[in-house]
Amino acid sequence: MRGAPKERIGISKSHGKLQFFIRNYGKKIYLPENHELVIPLLQKYYEEKCLEITEKRIEAVDAFLKIDSSTSCEEIYDNMDPKLRQFINPLGLTLDEKIERWNNMKYEPYLAHPEELVFNTDGGDKVRSKSEKIIADILYKHGVLYHYEMPLFIGNKMIVPDFTIYDAKNNRIIYWEHLGMMDNPQYFMRAMDKYKMYVLAEKDVFLTMESGNKPLDIDMVEKKAAEFSILNN
Repeated sequence: MRGAPKERIGISKSHGKLQFFIRNYGKKIYLPENHELVIPLLQKYYEEKCLEITEKRIEAVDAFLKIDSSTSCEEIYDNMDPKLRQFINPLGLTLDEKIERWNNMKYEPYLAHPEELVFNTDGGDKVRSKSEKIIADILYKHGVLYHYEMPLFIGNKMIVPDFTIYDAKNNRIIYWEHLGMMDNPQYFMRAMDKYKMYVLAEKDVFLTMESGNKPLDIDMVEKKAAEFSILNN
């Protein structure tokens, strides 16, 4: 790292307190927290780990392999001891910053037929059906980041996903569509046309369905909500 000290920092804990040290001819030299070398050496420690991961990813791309997306510079930072993080400037957005950015996102909601927005959810939204309320409440319970009826533009066409979900840990967007009248032929055809648009645009889409004879599968909703949760490690 350009301009970084040549020493390498060691980190230990004693009675819950972090200790920093360097080695000089095999001998540990402990540094107080306010020592001028502590911050640059911790930054060097963090950036070397990021460089190691980056080099592995380059090797994987060269071999046309997909490296595990669960390891990133952001996650190295997020998984470090909070007492260490205060000394380091992260190289990318942290998980908390991604969550804050999503929660502060401004968008114009879909305003057609506002009289149909009659079901209040635990997260403070108004939705159009009992099943959408069930889904929204389960997503909220699991800490899933979502926006309800946030318009999506594909080319010059607009579609309105029921739920736009942000999987912050994997930095991806999933569109959740609930198809509530699958025994209605006209509804079914419209739903399939909408699904085709997602597929052709290479969007990640998840479908739940129900009909007069087959209700919403609550267990499946719970399982998928847990998968997208930011609360699980």
